[in-house]
Amino acid sequence: MVHFSAVLFVCIFVVIPSETLLSLAALPALGSVTGLIYSARIWVQLFVRRSFDVDVVDRLFYALIPLAGYLLALASAVVLFMQYPWSLELLAAALITLLLSGIRNAWDMTIWIVIRTPVPDADRPPLAAQA
Repeated sequence: MVHFSAVLFVCIFVVIPSETLLSLAALPALGSVTGLIYSARIWVQLFVRRSFDVDVVDRLFYALIPLAGYLLALASAVVLFMQYPWSLELLAAALITLLLSGIRNAWDMTIWIVIRTPVPDADRPPLAAQA
């Protein structure tokens, strides 16, 4: 949800017509610093403390790829402030990276919940059939 929210807020903020160059560069910078702190915290839990037992692909999508997305967003804020013409393309790449990471993580969590949900006994007939 964190990455989805970051993408949503940046997209909403960017389409406000009265934004100045400074405020347009400030939001991705502020959001990416916050996202970097969050991703660094997840990175520490996954790689340093080993709090969770997950495979390499999960480690990539939970920590490394979002970290790269937030670094791209921070870089886009810097080049947007410097008025490079390709700065918005860099911001779009950052948002796509975060969006894909969020989609994959939501799918992974959904599958995890479904696999671990207890299944009623298949041998027992339904309650309506017992009456």
